[in-house]
Amino acid sequence: MAQNVFAEFLKHFSGLWNFERSISKPALHIKGAATFKKLSENTLSYHEYGTYTVDEIAYDFFQKRIFSYDMNVLTIYKSDHSLLHKFDFESNHTSYPITLNHTHLCGQDIYKCTLIVKAEQCFDIHYKISGTNKDYEITTRYTKD
Repeated sequence: MAQNVFAEFLKHFSGLWNFERSISKPALHIKGAATFKKLSENTLSYHEYGTYTVDEIAYDFFQKRIFSYDMNVLTIYKSDHSLLHKFDFESNHTSYPITLNHTHLCGQDIYKCTLIVKAEQCFDIHYKISGTNKDYEITTRYTKD
């Protein structure tokens, strides 16, 4: 029986990850770090932090999330425990890359999110956000420290 690569990836998710994020509007490139800490067997807290510069002024940022997974679902919650993303995946992933998609409506805006696990030590999250007043993309590449 082939090993489920995605399930193995999730088992080793905890720890420190570095990331680089590009935002299309306004054009911005930022670097930071993210920590995944195990809360229970299938639940991790996520905390990212870093600094970016605009017009020679440095800004700190942070964000918290909760990642929960079971046999075929990866769910990401906001820090207030409201649902952000729910990725259903096949239990038969035997090699990388693994691509998961989720789309949701937030007010009148559509958030299309793609999570691509490239290897055990690297994954990307890509957002395409569109709506009445929004039209931009965010791409984040995570690498395990």
